[in-house]
Amino acid sequence: MQRRWPAVLAVATMLCACAQPVNGVAIAGFPGITEQFEPCSIPDSAIVATGLDLEKTEVGWGEGISVREWTRCTWSGPESDAWYYFSILFSLQYSLDDARRNPNYLNIEDVDIGSRKAIQFRFNGVDQGDGCDAAIDTNEGLVRLSVSTMGGLTPHSDPCPILLRHAADIESYLPAPA
Repeated sequence: MQRRWPAVLAVATMLCACAQPVNGVAIAGFPGITEQFEPCSIPDSAIVATGLDLEKTEVGWGEGISVREWTRCTWSGPESDAWYYFSILFSLQYSLDDARRNPNYLNIEDVDIGSRKAIQFRFNGVDQGDGCDAAIDTNEGLVRLSVSTMGGLTPHSDPCPILLRHAADIESYLPAPA
Protein backbone atom coordinates (compact mmCIF):
# COMPACT_ATOMS: atom_id res chain seq x y z
CA MET A 1 0.00 0.00 0.00
CA GLN A 2 2.89 2.35 0.75
CA ARG A 3 4.10 2.33 -2.86
CA ARG A 4 0.58 3.20 -4.05
CA TRP A 5 0.30 6.62 -2.33
CA PRO A 6 3.13 8.27 -4.28
CA ALA A 7 1.47 7.07 -7.50
CA VAL A 8 -1.94 8.40 -6.37
CA LEU A 9 -0.39 11.75 -5.45
CA ALA A 10 1.49 11.87 -8.77
CA VAL A 11 -1.71 11.16 -10.69
CA ALA A 12 -3.62 13.75 -8.64
CA THR A 13 -0.92 16.33 -9.29
CA MET A 14 -0.82 15.55 -13.02
CA LEU A 15 -4.59 15.69 -13.33
CA CYS A 16 -4.72 19.11 -11.72
CA ALA A 17 -2.15 20.39 -14.19
CA CYS A 18 -3.33 19.75 -17.00
CA ALA A 19 -25.90 5.46 -22.77
CA GLN A 20 -27.69 4.85 -19.55
CA PRO A 21 -29.02 7.28 -17.02
CA VAL A 22 -26.08 8.60 -15.07
CA ASN A 23 -26.13 9.38 -11.39
CA GLY A 24 -24.17 12.48 -10.48
CA VAL A 25 -23.10 14.94 -7.86
CA ALA A 26 -23.56 18.71 -7.72
CA ILE A 27 -20.66 20.71 -9.15
CA ALA A 28 -19.92 24.19 -7.90
CA GLY A 29 -18.35 26.66 -10.31
CA PHE A 30 -19.76 25.19 -13.54
CA PRO A 31 -22.70 27.38 -14.62
CA GLY A 32 -25.53 25.35 -16.08
CA ILE A 33 -24.05 22.05 -14.94
CA THR A 34 -25.73 20.68 -11.86
CA GLU A 35 -24.55 17.10 -12.00
CA GLN A 36 -21.48 15.20 -13.01
CA PHE A 37 -20.96 11.51 -13.61
CA GLU A 38 -19.88 9.77 -10.43
CA PRO A 39 -17.87 6.60 -11.20
CA CYS A 40 -18.99 4.98 -7.92
CA SER A 41 -22.60 5.19 -9.19
CA ILE A 42 -21.98 2.22 -11.50
CA PRO A 43 -24.27 -0.51 -10.12
CA ASP A 44 -22.72 -3.00 -7.71
CA SER A 45 -24.00 -5.83 -9.91
CA ALA A 46 -21.96 -4.48 -12.85
CA ILE A 47 -18.81 -4.24 -10.73
CA VAL A 48 -19.29 -7.78 -9.42
CA ALA A 49 -19.85 -9.03 -13.00
CA THR A 50 -16.41 -7.67 -13.99
CA GLY A 51 -14.79 -9.83 -11.31
CA LEU A 52 -13.64 -6.85 -9.25
CA ASP A 53 -13.84 -6.98 -5.46
CA LEU A 54 -16.83 -4.84 -4.45
CA GLU A 55 -15.82 -5.07 -0.79
CA LYS A 56 -12.66 -3.10 -1.53
CA THR A 57 -14.00 0.11 -3.04
CA GLU A 58 -12.35 3.48 -2.52
CA VAL A 59 -14.42 6.60 -3.20
CA GLY A 60 -12.52 9.77 -4.05
CA TRP A 61 -8.84 10.43 -3.64
CA GLY A 62 -8.23 9.46 -0.06
CA GLU A 63 -8.18 11.32 3.19
CA GLY A 64 -6.87 14.86 2.89
CA ILE A 65 -6.56 14.80 -0.92
CA SER A 66 -8.84 16.95 -3.06
CA VAL A 67 -8.78 17.04 -6.85
CA ARG A 68 -11.64 19.33 -7.88
CA GLU A 69 -11.41 18.60 -11.59
CA TRP A 70 -11.90 14.82 -11.22
CA THR A 71 -14.21 12.36 -9.52
CA ARG A 72 -12.70 8.94 -8.80
CA CYS A 73 -13.68 5.42 -7.75
CA THR A 74 -11.31 2.47 -7.32
CA TRP A 75 -11.88 -1.24 -6.83
CA SER A 76 -9.45 -3.99 -5.96
CA GLY A 77 -8.88 -6.80 -8.43
CA PRO A 78 -10.55 -10.17 -7.85
CA GLU A 79 -10.16 -11.45 -4.30
CA SER A 80 -8.61 -14.67 -5.62
CA ASP A 81 -5.87 -12.71 -7.44
CA ALA A 82 -5.82 -9.20 -5.95
CA TRP A 83 -2.58 -7.70 -7.24
CA TYR A 84 -4.08 -4.62 -8.92
CA TYR A 85 -6.55 -1.78 -8.62
CA PHE A 86 -9.01 -0.69 -11.31
CA SER A 87 -9.90 3.02 -11.21
CA ILE A 88 -12.40 5.16 -13.08
CA LEU A 89 -11.89 8.91 -13.13
CA PHE A 90 -14.16 11.51 -14.69
CA SER A 91 -13.70 15.19 -15.52
CA LEU A 92 -16.01 17.75 -17.08
CA GLN A 93 -13.02 19.90 -18.03
CA TYR A 94 -11.01 17.65 -20.30
CA SER A 95 -11.42 15.92 -23.67
CA LEU A 96 -9.70 13.13 -25.53
CA ASP A 97 -7.73 15.77 -27.44
CA ASP A 98 -6.43 17.09 -24.11
CA ALA A 99 -5.40 13.56 -23.15
CA ARG A 100 -3.58 13.08 -26.47
CA ARG A 101 -1.61 16.30 -25.83
CA ASN A 102 -0.71 15.46 -22.23
CA PRO A 103 3.08 15.02 -22.05
CA ASN A 104 2.66 12.68 -19.05
CA TYR A 105 0.83 10.13 -21.20
CA LEU A 106 3.35 7.89 -22.97
CA ASN A 107 3.04 5.23 -25.70
CA ILE A 108 -0.41 6.47 -26.79
CA GLU A 109 -2.27 4.17 -29.15
CA ASP A 110 -5.82 4.09 -30.48
CA VAL A 111 -8.06 1.31 -29.14
CA ASP A 112 -11.74 0.44 -29.08
CA ILE A 113 -13.58 0.05 -25.80
CA GLY A 114 -16.91 -1.49 -26.61
CA SER A 115 -18.27 0.60 -29.47
CA ARG A 116 -16.21 3.66 -28.54
CA LYS A 117 -12.93 5.02 -29.82
CA ALA A 118 -10.40 5.52 -27.05
CA ILE A 119 -6.69 5.80 -26.41
CA GLN A 120 -4.53 3.53 -24.32
CA PHE A 121 -1.33 4.84 -22.72
CA ARG A 122 1.11 4.53 -19.87
CA PHE A 123 1.34 7.29 -17.28
CA ASN A 124 4.82 8.78 -16.96
CA GLY A 125 6.25 7.78 -13.59
CA VAL A 126 4.64 4.34 -13.53
CA ASP A 127 7.04 1.54 -14.42
CA GLN A 128 6.32 -0.34 -17.63
CA GLY A 129 4.20 -3.36 -16.69
CA ASP A 130 2.98 -1.83 -13.41
CA GLY A 131 0.06 0.02 -14.95
CA CYS A 132 -2.02 0.77 -17.99
CA ASP A 133 -4.42 3.62 -18.68
CA ALA A 134 -7.11 4.53 -21.21
CA ALA A 135 -9.24 7.58 -21.92
CA ILE A 136 -12.67 7.87 -23.56
CA ASP A 137 -14.52 11.00 -24.67
CA THR A 138 -18.15 11.25 -23.57
CA ASN A 139 -20.84 13.86 -24.20
CA GLU A 140 -20.17 15.13 -20.67
CA GLY A 141 -16.38 15.01 -20.42
CA LEU A 142 -13.44 12.64 -20.22
CA VAL A 143 -13.42 9.19 -18.60
CA ARG A 144 -10.00 7.92 -17.64
CA LEU A 145 -9.57 4.26 -16.72
CA SER A 146 -6.56 2.78 -14.99
CA VAL A 147 -5.17 -0.56 -13.84
CA SER A 148 -2.28 -0.20 -11.42
CA THR A 149 -0.28 -2.69 -9.41
CA MET A 150 -0.89 -2.67 -5.67
CA GLY A 151 2.17 -1.34 -3.85
CA GLY A 152 4.90 -3.89 -3.38
CA LEU A 153 3.22 -6.60 -5.46
CA THR A 154 4.50 -8.02 -8.72
CA PRO A 155 2.12 -7.91 -11.69
CA HIS A 156 0.80 -11.36 -12.55
CA SER A 157 0.22 -10.40 -16.17
CA ASP A 158 0.17 -7.46 -18.57
CA PRO A 159 -2.25 -4.88 -17.09
CA CYS A 160 -3.43 -3.56 -20.48
CA PRO A 161 -5.64 -6.54 -21.46
CA ILE A 162 -7.11 -6.48 -17.94
CA LEU A 163 -7.86 -2.77 -18.30
CA LEU A 164 -9.55 -3.24 -21.67
CA ARG A 165 -11.63 -6.17 -20.38
CA HIS A 166 -12.91 -4.26 -17.33
CA ALA A 167 -13.47 -1.14 -19.46
CA ALA A 168 -15.59 -3.11 -21.95
CA ASP A 169 -17.56 -4.62 -19.06
CA ILE A 170 -18.58 -1.21 -17.66
CA GLU A 171 -18.66 0.82 -20.91
CA SER A 172 -22.47 0.87 -21.10
CA TYR A 173 -22.65 2.57 -17.67
CA LEU A 174 -20.50 5.53 -18.73
CA PRO A 175 -21.99 8.80 -20.01
CA ALA A 176 -23.10 8.65 -23.65
CA PRO A 177 -20.42 8.85 -26.36
CA ALA A 178 -19.32 12.27 -27.57
